[in-house]
Amino acid sequence: MSLTPTSLAWGKVLVGSTSGAKKVTLTNTGISTLSISGVAITGDFGLASFTSKKKCGSTLAAGAACIVKVQFKPTQTGARSGSLNFTDNAPGSPQSVALSGIGK
Repeated sequence: MSLTPTSLAWGKVLVGSTSGAKKVTLTNTGISTLSISGVAITGDFGLASFTSKKKCGSTLAAGAACIVKVQFKPTQTGARSGSLNFTDNAPGSPQSVALSGIGK
């Protein structure tokens, strides 16, 4: 499986507000179905809700791709960091996307 991009960065966002969403695409580069057992996020970030059919579910067919949208929600001023983590049955699980932003 692959993640694109491997990091997301937001500029300055007002403390207590929520940024616009940025996308991460998960692609199943394997030859069998990918089982996704968890999508977790750490830090001052959150998963954005959306209704696209390409939203990541519990499985992903070989060669298929899905999207996760992330928002930055700073709780303090200064540099903030976190990660978006995918737990699945692919080698190297869990896979992560680095997240960063600045609270102002």
